[in-house]
Amino acid sequence: MPAGTYDVEVSLEYYTTVTGITIEVTAGSITTIDGINLIWIPVFNPPQNGNVDPNTGLVTWDPPEPYPGAVLIGYNIYLDGVFLEFITETSYQLENLINGLQYTVGITAVYEGDIESDFVTLDFLYSGTNTGNDLIATTELNGNYPNPFNPTTTIAFSLKEAGHAVLEIFNVKGESIKQLVSDQLAAGQHSVVWNGTDNSGKPVSSGIYFYKLSSKNFSATRKMILMK
Repeated sequence: MPAGTYDVEVSLEYYTTVTGITIEVTAGSITTIDGINLIWIPVFNPPQNGNVDPNTGLVTWDPPEPYPGAVLIGYNIYLDGVFLEFITETSYQLENLINGLQYTVGITAVYEGDIESDFVTLDFLYSGTNTGNDLIATTELNGNYPNPFNPTTTIAFSLKEAGHAVLEIFNVKGESIKQLVSDQLAAGQHSVVWNGTDNSGKPVSSGIYFYKLSSKNFSATRKMILMK
């Protein structure tokens, strides 16, 4: 290298690049650079190849791509944004799912120091029977998803016995604005979509609404929020 002044850039894989170093090179001598601090760039990769079986609710994935210095200790599992469990395996069985409802599973890799990777999210429509509860033990108004919603939401309920059932929507004044179901239904899981309209087909305004399920010896009401 000819004598002279040079700008030097120092780089090393997995570390920050150091620039702005100026050195003087003298002919016939060895030039050294002291006092360079390279900073390790932490990368915490997420799990790979996530999948949910919509019939069983079994979630599976592959470990994240390894990265030097990042020590994997396990995984966090979430359902619809709610933390469920920390595990070390690469599969997880979801429980108490409701047939016909849409769910979002979240998986993060957890590293030493309780550092979480980015989320891997998996959306699926559950089409099996209730995991861990295949027999319908009670008549129940399970809930609606999503909530809040815009403009549609799915209301799920179960009937222990076949019979006449009524599902209707009320506003905050207690006025019935939409009848979604009034029919003879079989025992089992049911779901109905409300598109945010009243009985005349007109879209309703944003706000709080109530949905009520009535059947033989059963009545229950729940709240939902329409946000436009």
